[in-house]
Amino acid sequence: MKRVISIILVICSLLFVCSCGEEAANPANSYAKPDVIKTVRSGKVAENDKFIMSVDSSIGNIILIEKATQKMWSTVPYKFYAEGAGDISSYALSHLYSSLRIVAVRKDTFAEIDRYSYDDVILNNNLYSLKIDNGVRFVYFFDGEQISIPVDYTLTDEGLKANVLASEIAEGDEYGLYSFSLLPMFTSAENDTDSSYLFVPSGNGALMYVDSDKRVERIYSERVYGEDRSNDSLYDFKVGQDCLFPVFAAKDQDSTIMGVITEGSELATINAYAGDTQIGYSQVYPSFEVRGKNFTKIKGKSNSSIVDKYSTDLIDVENYTVEYSILTEDPTYNGVAAAYRDQLKAQGLLDNKEKEGYLYLDFLGGAVINKSFLGIAYTKTEPATTVDATTKILKDIATYANKGIVARLNGYGEGGLDKQIIAGGFEVNSDIGSEEDIKELVAYTKKNNIALSMDFDLIHFTADGAGYSVSTDAARNINNTTARDAVYQIVISEAQTYYPLVERALVTEIANESMSALKKYGITGFSMASLGKSAYGDYKDPKYYAGAQSAEDFNALADKIEKQNLTIATDKANGYAAVRSDYVFGAPDTSSEFITFDKEVPFYHM
Repeated sequence: MKRVISIILVICSLLFVCSCGEEAANPANSYAKPDVIKTVRSGKVAENDKFIMSVDSSIGNIILIEKATQKMWSTVPYKFYAEGAGDISSYALSHLYSSLRIVAVRKDTFAEIDRYSYDDVILNNNLYSLKIDNGVRFVYFFDGEQISIPVDYTLTDEGLKANVLASEIAEGDEYGLYSFSLLPMFTSAENDTDSSYLFVPSGNGALMYVDSDKRVERIYSERVYGEDRSNDSLYDFKVGQDCLFPVFAAKDQDSTIMGVITEGSELATINAYAGDTQIGYSQVYPSFEVRGKNFTKIKGKSNSSIVDKYSTDLIDVENYTVEYSILTEDPTYNGVAAAYRDQLKAQGLLDNKEKEGYLYLDFLGGAVINKSFLGIAYTKTEPATTVDATTKILKDIATYANKGIVARLNGYGEGGLDKQIIAGGFEVNSDIGSEEDIKELVAYTKKNNIALSMDFDLIHFTADGAGYSVSTDAARNINNTTARDAVYQIVISEAQTYYPLVERALVTEIANESMSALKKYGITGFSMASLGKSAYGDYKDPKYYAGAQSAEDFNALADKIEKQNLTIATDKANGYAAVRSDYVFGAPDTSSEFITFDKEVPFYHM
């Protein structure tokens, strides 16, 4: 019996471990609650030309007052806050008064539990607060689970900034923090009010109306940039597009609060609840993972079970940040798109580079197939479109086209359309075209102002080659196995072909080799279709867990590409890649097609 118990304990401990350890670990701080819980005096804590920021320390409510109109918004829905709670359920109080919710995991049984800051922090007088420059810091002590989370709330020109200090999150011995939800009621709208709705960034964008008397509550939850591609997958029910932008909003009659996740977006999930009759409000808000999670199989004598597995280390990020803007001049989703566009321009991430009215042409090179001669196996590329044919097709189309042309070479490398050699190889496949053919194509496109790019798959490979090995240079998932991505294989029309993902730390190196190949051929466009739409984790390093730092890495790479005077092309790109691209192929024209959506809107295009 003792042996059985020992085995169970070993298995349990293995389910809460980091799989890699090649880089420095990132453990949580040790939980330590101060002997005295200090609180900021309720009242004004910050002011600028547009807003006054006030706090009610008794419940951790933050209030914004527009100076010109004296209109008010607060992290507890302001109408509810001003009128008083009255006779409502404990469920409603927990939701309406909680500015932070957490999901904690028991380290012995791996059971997840939900906790609300109102029930577990406010009512126990465990909300520590202090004045900081231009705002206030709240430290939420969930004493029962021994988890503490510090959040800085500061006033901005447009509204409120909430910044979770990831490096100061603390845990005890019994529970680990898996995720948290930030200000879930700040971006909310009162149910059954005129012209109110929730905006979610699913695919091209969608709206959820806030009626509660005609139908049941509607629920939406989708990870920003899609699920972590390094995770194993049991089932794939995905239809439509992924959630592509870290933006959400709630229109409450004549004003809108828009939230933009500016740090930690790769680890975020956008959640929405429309028509919740128990609390009287509809809400949309972000939640964030702080440690990696995947499933693992435990085999027994007669069967096997599937259980969740968590990394011991926290994901190595500095902050999780959401910036909220109050929109009153144009509170519609058009105003949300305009406000977000202005923010991107101010950050230098959007430069109106996308050319309107262009004709986008995607040329498919060839497929590498296996053959044999007298029993001797060899490979040969069967061209779908040779380089010479590409030039002829462009000449024919240019004769009739009344708009600019954007052309992309896809699968013209040594690996063809199959993702075998990393980046498809760094040479044009001789079975598809010669170097002279390429020079003629490039000369023609330059003379006729055709934007030509060549696509390099920077993240998938199935075989050793070009200096990279699947056994040593692939990313690892939380189970310490090769991270694999389900990819649609165009050659055989198969959607579930699993390709190893390259180690995240090597992507820039591979991109540099791709740029050298482009320079050799004189091609001035760098297409990164797979990288632009893929956020994936690599458990060789805590800074890459669960897809972290995908946006930062892409932006750093985009800076290098632009310094080489190359244009950037992507395909169905995540928001961070789309705004850095000169040309976006396959921009989404639909949402994820959740049945809870009431209307699809062209937010991505706007």
